[in-house]
Amino acid sequence: MATSFESICVEAPCDVGLVDRVVRFWESIFEIPMAEVGANLKGKENSANDNWLFVLLEDDEPVGTCHLTISKLDRRLGGLGEVAVAPSCRGQGIAGHLCAEARDRFYRKGGRALFLGTVMPSSARVYQRLGWRQQFDSNVYLWTPEADSSTRFYDDYFARRPGPMTVRAGTAEDRLAIIPPILFPNDCPLLDVNLGLVSTRFAARNSCMGLYPRYESLSRSGGGQWLVLQNASGSVVGAATARLVGEKTVRVDGFTHPDYAVDFDLLLDGLLESPIVAEAQTLEAVVAEADGLKQDRFHRHGFETVRSIDSEAVFPAAPELAETIGPLLLLRKTGC
Repeated sequence: MATSFESICVEAPCDVGLVDRVVRFWESIFEIPMAEVGANLKGKENSANDNWLFVLLEDDEPVGTCHLTISKLDRRLGGLGEVAVAPSCRGQGIAGHLCAEARDRFYRKGGRALFLGTVMPSSARVYQRLGWRQQFDSNVYLWTPEADSSTRFYDDYFARRPGPMTVRAGTAEDRLAIIPPILFPNDCPLLDVNLGLVSTRFAARNSCMGLYPRYESLSRSGGGQWLVLQNASGSVVGAATARLVGEKTVRVDGFTHPDYAVDFDLLLDGLLESPIVAEAQTLEAVVAEADGLKQDRFHRHGFETVRSIDSEAVFPAAPELAETIGPLLLLRKTGC
């Protein structure tokens, strides 16, 4: 019997049966649970983001996929993920074809910055042929309409324009918006100890679409919450978190793009007014010993330096990272 191939592109909410088959395919390739991504393709995040599924079917079963997400909060931003090809079909240009389709649809929708992450050199070569460029010595790549124009994108995205700054609760709308500020090199070594986020100036970042799930799991667990900082243009330029780490003890942390360092106070003020902090008796912060600017911001809000902490105690699975960041300091505020 002749084999039948079909290439399709569908927008969420996608057919449930198709999504279930694709999720099983992804789990066989990536060997991790993919139900959450499947839920988004079924429409879970339709109010926050547009999701498009690109699939090559062989006899109605997936043999190649990629998944495009476009921000509804900021139509400039997109993310590409779940690029997968069945082992029996590799080497035929399937991944490149599907990614090119996703890239072109993103552009037609008005997109300006399409992010993806990969640690596989063979995949990186495919993406580079399609116009993606490696960012800041990380394993994250960015496609922009004009070749080699990533600098112009960042300059525009982070430009400080007249108008108020806004602090608000983070939501699924920020899935893509948090990528640029986290990816951009920052002299602050430890961006957020609650999430294990380190500046790309000190360590390579291997993923971008995996960033939002870290924030989402914090709020979903009920033991924490997170805020974002937006500039007058609506760009997210920083984020902060509060995590319950003991009875009546909450650890807070966060970061901003370097050009918005003075606005970190706004994020701290927002955290101190949040419900989880309001119920705490003690607040803690963990800051790199070399990061005098962040220490100063916490001291301004009533925190006191308590003692040094060995970085390996914070990053036990990554001793090379602990060595790069150096010693840490524990800061504490009591009687909240």
